[in-house]
Amino acid sequence: MSALQAHRHLRSERVLCQGAGRPLKQKIVQDFLRRAARRAQVSNAGVHRLRHTFCSHVAMRGARARRAPP
Repeated sequence: MSALQAHRHLRSERVLCQGAGRPLKQKIVQDFLRRAARRAQVSNAGVHRLRHTFCSHVAMRGARARRAPP
């Protein structure tokens, strides 16, 4: 929590970013996700799949569908 609070001053549309608010490189995100999935023993994990799963769960809780940027 303290790490999130330390970066609260940054204003960005990004959920995850580098320390100065710059976007993360795609390879960094993919490598991180691949390692986390391996440790969790989850197969076929990818950014798109996680996004789809998140949106499905939100919809199951009654949220209205809207088009989000890719």
